[in-house]
Amino acid sequence: MRLRSLGLISALGILSATAHGVNTIGLIGSNGISVGSPFTTTSATYSVPNGGGIRMQLPQRQSTFGLNMGGVDWSQYSHVVVSLTNNQSTPVMVEFAIDSGASGWAWSDFLIGAGSTETIALPLSTPTSTGLPSIDGTTSQTATYGAVSKNNIRMVRFWNCQRSGGEDLTINSLSVANYPSRTTGLVDQYGQQTVSFAGKVTADSQLLAQASTDANLSGVLPYSSDPYGGVAGTGTGATGKWSVAKQNGKWYILTPSGNRFFSTGVVSTGVGTNAYTAGRSSLFADGLPSPTGPFGDCYQYPVNPSTGQPETGFNFYLSNLQRKYGSSWHTPAMQNIARRLRTWGFNTVGPSSDNLLYDTTTQMANTQEVTIKGSFRTVPCPNGSFAMPDVYDPAWATAVTSTLTPMVTKLNNDPYNIGLFVDDELPWAWNMSQTNYRYDLAFNVLSAPATQPAKVRFYNTLVSLYRTVARLNSAWGTNFTSWTAFLNNTSFHPTNITTSMAKDLQNYLTAYNTLYFSTIRSKLTALHFKGLYLGCRLAYYSPETLVAAGRYADVISFNAYDLKPSTWRSDIKALDRPVMVSEFGFGAADQGRVGAGYPVAISETDRVQAYQTYVADVMTWPNMVGLHWYKWDDDPATGRMWDNANESRGLVSITDTPYSQMVAAVTAANTQLNTRLTNP
Repeated sequence: MRLRSLGLISALGILSATAHGVNTIGLIGSNGISVGSPFTTTSATYSVPNGGGIRMQLPQRQSTFGLNMGGVDWSQYSHVVVSLTNNQSTPVMVEFAIDSGASGWAWSDFLIGAGSTETIALPLSTPTSTGLPSIDGTTSQTATYGAVSKNNIRMVRFWNCQRSGGEDLTINSLSVANYPSRTTGLVDQYGQQTVSFAGKVTADSQLLAQASTDANLSGVLPYSSDPYGGVAGTGTGATGKWSVAKQNGKWYILTPSGNRFFSTGVVSTGVGTNAYTAGRSSLFADGLPSPTGPFGDCYQYPVNPSTGQPETGFNFYLSNLQRKYGSSWHTPAMQNIARRLRTWGFNTVGPSSDNLLYDTTTQMANTQEVTIKGSFRTVPCPNGSFAMPDVYDPAWATAVTSTLTPMVTKLNNDPYNIGLFVDDELPWAWNMSQTNYRYDLAFNVLSAPATQPAKVRFYNTLVSLYRTVARLNSAWGTNFTSWTAFLNNTSFHPTNITTSMAKDLQNYLTAYNTLYFSTIRSKLTALHFKGLYLGCRLAYYSPETLVAAGRYADVISFNAYDLKPSTWRSDIKALDRPVMVSEFGFGAADQGRVGAGYPVAISETDRVQAYQTYVADVMTWPNMVGLHWYKWDDDPATGRMWDNANESRGLVSITDTPYSQMVAAVTAANTQLNTRLTNP
């Protein structure tokens, strides 16, 4: 997943549950605005209600209400604290941002439930933990991303980050405050926070009781299904393989039995997540188990990609499964997870899950993922979470073959494998809200070293097209002194794009994207892959990416962490190709959880409402064939290895305890997503 939140527990930022803000500066309160100069943009309006505060109407995307602060110094404060009321009957995603000059923007995104009032603390230090469920009994901490220069606060603002739909919110209060941090004894032996909360596991007997409850689950999908999880009676005949088809103006996945199938899946199921332990012993109130004791196999030593050296991590989720099922925990635990998945209406085991869940004996459909690895060159992409393969390096095509061959050999023996994702969230473009986002990959190629194969290809194309650098300068509005200067330039990110430059960039991106997707398709065909090519799981992309993916992939897959997938991806909804949400999810900051991820839901009730809003939007897509939740269990409270993310997105907690409200919601939605296929 694209990590927008980094929960750095080593920097702590976790707040005392008994602390209360001191030395507070009130910006907005019972008398309206007391500090700062108000402003609005894009048709926003505001008023002072009878009860005080500020009621702001943000009628469209980018509508803004804010306060100019004039470069004030907030160095002595740790948090901005806001009390907000959502005056609408649907959940609202709010973005709060801080402008501190040269350091740029810091921001926080969070969900406020329908008609709800929430008090939220936003840390002024970034990146931060997404917080405790409660700071002082009423206040939840979310995450702040970006960067803040606390000695130069120029502006704070609320804005409507949604493409459609207005927002009606009341700021009951807005202030700057201090909260003391906790630095020791944060996590108990079960991996839970040491604060009190409903449903907290305090004894192994509770885990054993949960195992007994799970054993009584039916393990049967809540709709009439064929052997692969397709909707029984919706087909015209068995084909013996997974396929996609357009019927009555809508796209479907079809099972080998020929029935319609909507893929409801969960990513990263049953594997848990490693927490950093080295040098962090003070964080664990009950200490850590001995590496040579009963939980020794829950220690894992992955190689840090930054240093090339192994580092120590501990998987609390797996240790709790061992408590629950005994020393031979693996098989019964995975059997129980499969039983839960089917009972809750999930018909697909998503990628990055435990290998036993892919075993044919589970009789569950699955999707799997592979990352192309090899010694090929990559294009430096500063805005990307992952490296961009240089498809013009001949070593890349060789790596495609060597990577895909063993995976395809394995999957061709699995009749339950729907298909394969190849690569994840490659930097095809930048965030769609950014100017010239679609050209980001081309700009990065042109900023690469002169020996970069992708740059050499672009250079040769332009030399052939323009002949002289003077003609290039005339067409592009540039001032290169020679072709050599063009080739050696390592910083090309223009803001003004001429018509000719746009055409050339688009043609190059078309060629680049086409080569990527066509190469993978041809290799899969040559290997006689029996499943579906599910594309590269897209985060940011250009129009050229969608065209190429639609031409060569069976399904276009994308990760969409928004309140609604239509918010930023109406272009995908309009495609006449089957598409799948390969990752989405919502976290919450209550019930003893630390990180909530993006978007942040303040409470479990908010999270359920947001999920239901998302599913309702999915049901309007005529080309949507799958919806995969990220992820099965919560991240560790102290942050996962390498990026410190501590997101609480799980269907179950780190103790393998189901979140009952969420489970009820997903069961109902999964049932509806498939039973509706009987009436296309």
